Amino acid sequence: MRAVASHPARPFDAGRIIQLAHAANPAKWSGAMESDYARAMNDFLLLLRQRNIPFVVVGGIALLQHVPGRNTEDLDLILAAPHLLEIPELELTERNDMFAKGNFHGLRVDLLFYEHPFFGKITREYATELSYTVGQLRTATVEGLILLKLFALPSLYRQFDLDRAAIYEADLVQLVSRTEHEDSFFLNVLCEYLPGSDQRELTSILKEIRQKIARLRGSAPAS
Repeated sequence: MRAVASHPARPFDAGRIIQLAHAANPAKWSGAMESDYARAMNDFLLLLRQRNIPFVVVGGIALLQHVPGRNTEDLDLILAAPHLLEIPELELTERNDMFAKGNFHGLRVDLLFYEHPFFGKITREYATELSYTVGQLRTATVEGLILLKLFALPSLYRQFDLDRAAIYEADLVQLVSRTEHEDSFFLNVLCEYLPGSDQRELTSILKEIRQKIARLRGSAPAS
């Protein structure tokens, strides 16, 4: 049985979150804040809906639907790569077979492609409709976010991207504390998409996360 997330009582204002995150980081400004990120976020989401482009919200915005207190400066989505042709307003800055990065009126948009088997599985099995100010949007569940972050961690370590790895591990502490599933559930899903060495590393990481959660709760890990 999957854990039921505690969703916001009011429609979630993703645009305001992005705006506040940029406002809190003036080191990136060149003079006044250059973009209305809240408007760009809402405009982009509405554009996708108006053009009937299916997508799933992931990343920091999805995380904030389940866990309070996390800032994010960009929008992360899963969508099918061919739909990029229907979004000429999105200026691509990077693209490969798995993902793309783009800019929409100053808003950074990171895309994971549905065609990748793992991202397709997240879209089909680990997403649900959640409320935003622009309407109901398909959004990754707690379990979907756990899987996405675990999938990404080994690559971050190989790239020595320790800052992002630390953020992902902190997110995982919050997310794992909100699921009823055992570690084996996530590892069994991931085994189809990751080599054995990565699976062993993730087994160790999940064990450490469970131990940290137990310490925070003042109890021993469940056996």
